[in-house]
Amino acid sequence: MNLRTIVLCCAAFFLAGTFVSGETIEVQPEKNDIGVIAGVTATPSRSLTPGSVFPGDDPNLTSKASLALGVDYDRRVVSTDWVTIYGGGDFLASPFDVKLSQPPVNVSPQYAYLFITGHVKAKFYPDSKLSPWLSVGGGYANFKEKPPTATLTPFTQGTGRATIELGAGFDTQPVAHFVGLPIAFRIEVRDFYSGVPNYGQDLVKSKQHNVILGGGLTVRF
Repeated sequence: MNLRTIVLCCAAFFLAGTFVSGETIEVQPEKNDIGVIAGVTATPSRSLTPGSVFPGDDPNLTSKASLALGVDYDRRVVSTDWVTIYGGGDFLASPFDVKLSQPPVNVSPQYAYLFITGHVKAKFYPDSKLSPWLSVGGGYANFKEKPPTATLTPFTQGTGRATIELGAGFDTQPVAHFVGLPIAFRIEVRDFYSGVPNYGQDLVKSKQHNVILGGGLTVRF
């Protein structure tokens, strides 16, 4: 999946949610949202600098899809009839490593990641059955890489990077209650644009997109 396809899907997804969200219902005055999200990580391909790999190895790195699990928190700051502004934070991690499809022998074949970010979120038509939202933020990214199978230089595991976060999705109104707390559904796309992990070799670009496609439940209180 390339970045252009992801962006187009996000735009279509957001517009569809906007058109569907015309009907409004009465909502409760909860100020806090906690979301539990599961999804997949889609990382666009990256290219190594010329001469970085042994003859016969592919210099283009392609990642397999991997599981992503996360928790996010939002606190309502300002609300009007058509938009609500939240401040919050995200915690996202890979319980299983992101693996390269055909890694060169002198390149790290897989890595785990952790993203901790803060964000500002705008939720549109908050009283509707379906509420589209956009978010922007930034924070910290950490990668734990597996050493290459063959390397001529020392390899350092554990790479800390800065990251920018962009997100889009939609929330439903509560569909059930658990111990008195309203439970709603959420579907989202987030892109953590960060510095690259330590692959053991230099890349043409020093940044990469870490795109998360996911969904889950939110608890409001």
